[in-house]
Amino acid sequence: MMLRNAGSDRGSGTLLALGVLGAVALAAMLLAGVAGAVAAHGRAQGVADLAALGAAYQARDARAMGDGGTSTVCTAASEVAVANSVMLSECVVTMTGVVTVAIQAQVLAGSTTAWARAGNDRPEQVVRELAPPTRKPDGGSG
Repeated sequence: MMLRNAGSDRGSGTLLALGVLGAVALAAMLLAGVAGAVAAHGRAQGVADLAALGAAYQARDARAMGDGGTSTVCTAASEVAVANSVMLSECVVTMTGVVTVAIQAQVLAGSTTAWARAGNDRPEQVVRELAPPTRKPDGGSG
């Protein structure tokens, strides 16, 4: 006669399935957090680029008018940051009009910082238009 131990394995499949589902849900939540942080940093980098370009444009105009005021340059960068709901944490303007900005954006577990730099660091350099190569009088190219 066979004795059956009825109920000893009963429900173990359900517990295993719940454990696997819990692990999958935890992994999905962690991945969502990482994806959110990466997206926030990408957004902060885009805002930093815009703020640096806006500030460099302002610096160029200030230099053209003979005004070296960095306050208006950094104010332009700050306005771009505020318009995009992030914070300008640093703004540095060189004598040549190169602007470096740092933007800080909030993420779930803290904050992320993005840096950008814009401006012509060689203002004396003249940008020349590309022209076709000239020919020497002897027919050679030069």
